[in-house]
Amino acid sequence: MRILSFDQASKVAWSVFDGKKLVDYDTHNFSNVKDFNCRINEIKKYVVGLINQYKPMLVVFEDIQYQSNQQTYKKLASLQSVLINYCVDNEILYEIVQPTLWKGFAKIKGRKREEQKANTQAFIKQQFGIDADEDIADAIGIGWYSCNEIKVI
Repeated sequence: MRILSFDQASKVAWSVFDGKKLVDYDTHNFSNVKDFNCRINEIKKYVVGLINQYKPMLVVFEDIQYQSNQQTYKKLASLQSVLINYCVDNEILYEIVQPTLWKGFAKIKGRKREEQKANTQAFIKQQFGIDADEDIADAIGIGWYSCNEIKVI
């Protein structure tokens, strides 16, 4: 089963797994698109391009977490909604994964965000031999959880 997983925000990181084998990953930064609605549109086009390129059986998005900044939370929720809507409109199977689920599966520890990010990068290095930045490490972690724990019927 092919899974395309995302850690989505202004910087979109993604990974592709065939079965339990990591086959590709990358990231793209959209923070240079200043108008928020245009940024969402550019991100959507990028995600759609990846879906068309890799033709996954399942697309997985990381769920948004509470943000102390209400505007940031609203923007992340808007982006997630647009991406889910695309999947629904195009009958693409998708899942939303809580960060605590995939981090728990990978045994990522740490009280603070920075510690969790560093531990995720260390896990990805140990598991896959990749020196990934923190966003790609998260996308691979989400994909790793998904190909091991999500069952598609």
